[in-house]
Amino acid sequence: MGPKITFTENEIIESALIVLREKGERALTARNIAQQMNGSTQPIYRIFKTMEELKAVLADRIENLAFEYMSKDYDTKHNFLSIGIGFYKFSKDEPELFKFFYLTGRKKFFSIIENSHSEILIQRMQKSTNLKKLEVDTLKTLLRDMAIYCNGLCVMNITRQENISEETFIRLLVEAGHKLITYELLKKGETIDDELFMRFKNNNSNS
Repeated sequence: MGPKITFTENEIIESALIVLREKGERALTARNIAQQMNGSTQPIYRIFKTMEELKAVLADRIENLAFEYMSKDYDTKHNFLSIGIGFYKFSKDEPELFKFFYLTGRKKFFSIIENSHSEILIQRMQKSTNLKKLEVDTLKTLLRDMAIYCNGLCVMNITRQENISEETFIRLLVEAGHKLITYELLKKGETIDDELFMRFKNNNSNS
């Protein structure tokens, strides 16, 4: 059977994702994507004028995938922690996609927490006993600060500067989140429910 002649945009992007996952960004060429589809490069350039245009659409697809990770309930009682854990799991499960999205400058780092996704993440945060006491602008600041912190830890893993386990990542995230949330609550004269922090503190002291 000869090469397939026509492809949809979705088929091309799905094939590009496979190439990126398996071989990294350097291998992300029209020729390699065409080989993955068992086709020629002509259908690719019929839909995308340039490879940069294809990569821009690919970045949007990866952003949606990262958001799916951050939307899952890894800790059903603490949605803010779940968002951070999702960030970590995305970097571990999809290292090449993580690097393509966060380390190439292809999209602004804060894009995922500044677009329509942020509204959903903020709504999840507002279900927390502590975070529902804070204004939306403050929650956006907390989300931004924790994204910076998570990204730093994940990049250390991706670049092999450190080997941070999920358990260690969660502990560091809880400690940093506790400090940031306590600061914002104290500014409002509110108190913090320390249940999550004390749980991890006790677990560490007993280990």
